[in-house]
Amino acid sequence: MASGSLTRRAKTVAAVLAAATAILVIASKQPRNSLVSHDVLRSLPTSEESFITPLRNSSVQDRLMPQAVAENLRHRIARRPTLGQSFETAAQSVKQAHNHRAESLDHNHTALRKHRYRTSNGSGHRSHRPHRLAKLEFMAPPKTPADTPWLFAGAEGGTKRARSQLQMRKNSGYFGRDSPPVPLRAPNGSLASGPVLTGTAWHWGPGRCPEACSARGVCSPEHGRCDCAPYAWGADCSVSVVTQRICVMNDSRPWFCDKPACIASRDEAYTLDGHSAQCVGEPLDACPRRCDGRGACVCNRGSCRCECYEGFTGKSCSEATAETACLNDCFGRGVCERGFCHCHPPFWGTDCARGGEQTLGVTPHGAASAAPAGVASATAASARNGSARATAAAANAPVGEPRCTRRPCVYVYDLPARMNVLALKAEYDWRVQRKGKKFDYRMPQLFHSALLGSTHRTADAADADYFYVPVWDFQGAWGNPEVYYRAAVYIASAYPFWNASSGADHIWTVARDAAACATPWGSLLDELQNSTILSAWGGVTGLSGRPEERCFAPDRDIAVPGALTHAAVSKSPFLLAPRDLEAQMRSRTTQLFFIGALCWKLDVKVKTMQQLEKKCKESYGAPGFLSRYSFGLRYEIFKLHGSASGFRLYATDYPPSLPRHRVAVNEEILRARFCLCPSGTGWGMRVFHVLALGCVPVLVQHDGVHPPVAQAFEPHLDWDAFAVSVRRDDVRRLPQILEQVDLAAKQAALAKVWTRMVWRTALSEPLRSRLAAPDAFQATMEALELRLRSRSSRQLRETGVERLDRHLKPAV
Repeated sequence: MASGSLTRRAKTVAAVLAAATAILVIASKQPRNSLVSHDVLRSLPTSEESFITPLRNSSVQDRLMPQAVAENLRHRIARRPTLGQSFETAAQSVKQAHNHRAESLDHNHTALRKHRYRTSNGSGHRSHRPHRLAKLEFMAPPKTPADTPWLFAGAEGGTKRARSQLQMRKNSGYFGRDSPPVPLRAPNGSLASGPVLTGTAWHWGPGRCPEACSARGVCSPEHGRCDCAPYAWGADCSVSVVTQRICVMNDSRPWFCDKPACIASRDEAYTLDGHSAQCVGEPLDACPRRCDGRGACVCNRGSCRCECYEGFTGKSCSEATAETACLNDCFGRGVCERGFCHCHPPFWGTDCARGGEQTLGVTPHGAASAAPAGVASATAASARNGSARATAAAANAPVGEPRCTRRPCVYVYDLPARMNVLALKAEYDWRVQRKGKKFDYRMPQLFHSALLGSTHRTADAADADYFYVPVWDFQGAWGNPEVYYRAAVYIASAYPFWNASSGADHIWTVARDAAACATPWGSLLDELQNSTILSAWGGVTGLSGRPEERCFAPDRDIAVPGALTHAAVSKSPFLLAPRDLEAQMRSRTTQLFFIGALCWKLDVKVKTMQQLEKKCKESYGAPGFLSRYSFGLRYEIFKLHGSASGFRLYATDYPPSLPRHRVAVNEEILRARFCLCPSGTGWGMRVFHVLALGCVPVLVQHDGVHPPVAQAFEPHLDWDAFAVSVRRDDVRRLPQILEQVDLAAKQAALAKVWTRMVWRTALSEPLRSRLAAPDAFQATMEALELRLRSRSSRQLRETGVERLDRHLKPAV
């Protein structure tokens, strides 16, 4: 009986402590009974507010995180030494903590934020200043069985899924078992031995790097990590290497992707971590300055010259090509080398923003600020290299460590460069936009770049609402997801934040055609099941047309736009003067426009309708993960309405439907009132493209079984105001539906929301500055803020905080 009473008391006290922690969420600026404050919309013109829908009336399932994760956190709280506190003592502690929170920044964190880290202030009790961590205890990384690349659900059970996933992860070329834990500081203060190759980089232990690291790399003091520049390798980045073009790095085989280049003779051999490798190529000594380690030495009849690798040029390959792009131009604190910021000490980080004085804040991106110590010389060096952009970036560099001044605050992991800017298939010229170069999938890079240069960024993890994992993935649907496996292993080992919430407050960007939906190359369910995914695919089915593991989860994920080019955005009629815009909209004569393939495979062309019907029927019913291309709706609409009055439907896999002249797509869109926007192999750019050019999107993305595909920023953004959604059963009535639409109202609504489909960081000046706010990045942060506030309010209800609040109210 006594034992049962004690158990009930422990549970009661645990609930009270969780509620006491959650009460800190209620700040004076936040209306207590509102899920979403009107302050969120303060940056929007009044005329736009009707298109932003809070989650208050949303039918989207609302869950903060899986029940197992929540139970785990409650259990950890219940075991803390403060468990013996009485209800009154806990309430008084909350009062004292709240009185000390006289911060200029609004700390409306989620309720979970206040207790999710293991912290200690020396007495065994939690610190009452949760936004400043007294001590972070790194939790043990996940234990990985020797025969399993990654510990995923059911891996040890011998299930069908376990066997298939194991094979897929082997096919990925990356083995989590080959990545040892990051060397951390031991409890007695000593450093673990180094160097250790893990996460594609060499680690020497917190706070230390060899001096030589800075010559051809960057030292990240968090873990004593030596990030090597392109074509440099080794524990101190001193070895010139020939990097394989397509190669999945393996931490247990340091020479697997980077082969040592010969310096004086072809007989040289190099050893790293017990692994030896013979050098490759002509000896570099025969060429000017050894080609600066950025090219191969090519000799012919006694004459030798440097043949520069991608991203470099010049007699000795010492100059970066004009197309090289680095995040934030390295803030003028370093030199851009094939997308990699080679920072000048003491600066470090993906964009050289880290390494300043932590007590100083950060200037808003784009605002001038005084250059800190060390930046002047970096600016001079950039100027000598002819980098005008880097010189300008130095003037806008953060004064000290990045500190958030606008919610939501996001901590951006500084991952090893070979997980993003130097990752497999990462393109150093990813910003370049030219005909024939695919730009659609650049959303992760654009989001990453914008976030690093924004006032949402924070270097103080205790101040963070979200944690962003900036991995750069393959384009399209193809290829294995090894970079996600690798990043998940790394952050779980190197940082405490992932383990503290099981990733529930983490953000990933996925540009694949069907986002994180499982494909024949593997599933991301076990890595990303609790996290928020930003992607352009809002469907709950994969490329097979069937629900797959880790498809779009409306309670966690946010659909965002793909990457529109500068050329497309520059043609937007919404950039015209009001009178010219009105005339342009009146001049549209095409009722409905579409151009694209009707069925998979896209390159198989047919000449008759009978052949087209056969192709589409066989394609749609064939087994395989692409058997439900566009849910079959492209062909169905073409068959039913291909000759409808005012419809211009061009099927690229059915040439008889195409005009004799070349189709000028932008001009056709600018002549159309409505534009058909079906899905394809997942998401496509069409909907964002036509919207920016003033054509009302007609969304036909419904398979008749599952919910229609969610569009960018739904449910926060009301697409019914400016688009036409047609369910599968209503496709037959498409012409009649369009006739009944209030076209003028849709076009007026388009004018107010179109900028949300454009990533400002994809534009060049002066259009970049001319684009009205909010752009796609700002709209993404609005959606994250709305989601955050909704979760905060929901957590208050779940923890019974109203009861505690009543106890704290003064007597009337």
